[in-house]
Amino acid sequence: MSHLADVHSRTLLKAQELSSPFTAEELKEEYVKANPDDLDVFNGINGRLSLLVAEGFLVKQYMLTPKGMAYDPDALEE
Repeated sequence: MSHLADVHSRTLLKAQELSSPFTAEELKEEYVKANPDDLDVFNGINGRLSLLVAEGFLVKQYMLTPKGMAYDPDALEE
């Protein structure tokens, strides 16, 4: 499991514990706590990420690239 997928897995678990969806800002805070040097990675993330977490998807369609985050819509089709 990639580091990013692990962060999102832990975020999903925390969201389930709280029984409420995270906002995009809360997801950013969780990621930055775990990865304080990767703040620019969040430049491409918006409310869609919090929606996917609220729906229980592992957020693996967002991938790290040399320029930050990239969205891969085909990654959900498994």
